[in-house]
Amino acid sequence: MDYNTYNYFCLTTSIIVLALLIIKINIITLGIILLLSAIFSIIWRSTKLIKGQREIEKRNNTYIDNPLFLLDFGFAILAFICIFYTKQINRKFFGITFFVFALAWLLYYMNITRTARVLHSCGHCYVIVLIILTFYLSIT
Repeated sequence: MDYNTYNYFCLTTSIIVLALLIIKINIITLGIILLLSAIFSIIWRSTKLIKGQREIEKRNNTYIDNPLFLLDFGFAILAFICIFYTKQINRKFFGITFFVFALAWLLYYMNITRTARVLHSCGHCYVIVLIILTFYLSIT
């Protein structure tokens, strides 16, 4: 998966997640953290698309020191912790989602970028499925 396709896909899924969360915010424990996670993901993906890969990764071919990335990543980790803490979501669903994202990051750092992007995109889709199953279909 190329850079732009990956970021458009993640941007789209983050917007969908934000919309799904806004609709059910009243029943989600610590939902504000999940909302902020989706918002920072949207901001980060938009910035990556607007500036382009060369500008974002101009220092050492990485973006690890970009403040928007740190906000996105930090709130994503915080969202995982909140989900684990509140026990609103089935542990198996949560474990699979966490595993997919962790594997994607591992592959990324092993320079298997295209596969990491596909797996990360699958993780985004799984988050949408997880939200629908838990908060719309009440399957926990």
